[in-house]
Amino acid sequence: IRYVDDFVLLHTSPTVLQEWKKQIALFLHEKLRLQLHPDKSKIIPLSRGVEFLGFNVFPHHRLLKRKNMRHFQRKVQQVHSLYHHEMIIYDDVYNFMEGWCAHAKNANTFKRRQHILSLFEEQYPHEISIKEINRGLSKKKKSN
Repeated sequence: IRYVDDFVLLHTSPTVLQEWKKQIALFLHEKLRLQLHPDKSKIIPLSRGVEFLGFNVFPHHRLLKRKNMRHFQRKVQQVHSLYHHEMIIYDDVYNFMEGWCAHAKNANTFKRRQHILSLFEEQYPHEISIKEINRGLSKKKKSN
């Protein structure tokens, strides 16, 4: 699995992984004059999980990192404050929440997202975004 300059290699054999790590380190050093980060390049059993792109990834599930949730909670407070001081519009708040939910959906977060969205709807009971209006209009067109 690769994302920009982060990648994860999976194999059942630690020996094979050790060999791959040597080959990658050699390639990076000789061709790109780069090196693997010593603290972040490790061979571990999958049962311990792998930190990757804000998630703890296990063989059969993914969890959001606690740090990711704390950052989200701080950001929600900032966005809420900006909205109530009329520095941003509701569409900005909605887009922020929609983006976070799309990211969080990659982990086992169904109940957490449902809870957060219910709180969100309680905080903004009479608001509607342009996206919601457009979705409603496109559904209406399809049903006609």
